[in-house]
Amino acid sequence: MDTSEKNTPVTGAEANSGKNLGIMTLAMFAVGIFLMSWAGYEMKGAAESRAWPEAQGSITSSHVSKETSRDSEQRLRTTYYPNVAYQYQIAGRGYTGTRINFGGRTGGMEWVAQRTVDRYPAGKIIIVHYNPQEPTYAVLEAGITWGLILLFLMGVVFIAAGVLCFKAYRKNRQKQLSTT
Repeated sequence: MDTSEKNTPVTGAEANSGKNLGIMTLAMFAVGIFLMSWAGYEMKGAAESRAWPEAQGSITSSHVSKETSRDSEQRLRTTYYPNVAYQYQIAGRGYTGTRINFGGRTGGMEWVAQRTVDRYPAGKIIIVHYNPQEPTYAVLEAGITWGLILLFLMGVVFIAAGVLCFKAYRKNRQKQLSTT
């Protein structure tokens, strides 16, 4: 055996990189599972909403709101949200709602939020899809949206990144074990 090929001890930086890869792997899997679970739950409701009964309603208010925050580099970031409120009646009882579609409150560029608000101006007569078991739970747009599909795919990407991190973690761990 050649004595020049002695195993070299693992440095602190190498041990830390392995630890960081482990943490990164768990984070990627956690975010991926969360996104896929949330999207799956919302997709189930969205799919069910296509069979929900409909009621006539009207838009009571419609506007774009903006929220400004700082990103990790302390730059200002502005996000715009469509805010639409509506009322509807079922069996003579009045209800109100604000949910446009499934997928949670989505925000982004001002023109996108404005386009949604323009579809639902105040006073417009609309069709509301409501859950027959819980009439307070309603949406204006029934069915699965592209936003939900994107949310699910983002979860898949995080899971895939977690798999890559796990492979790198295992490779790093095997290297550490072979040098001790």
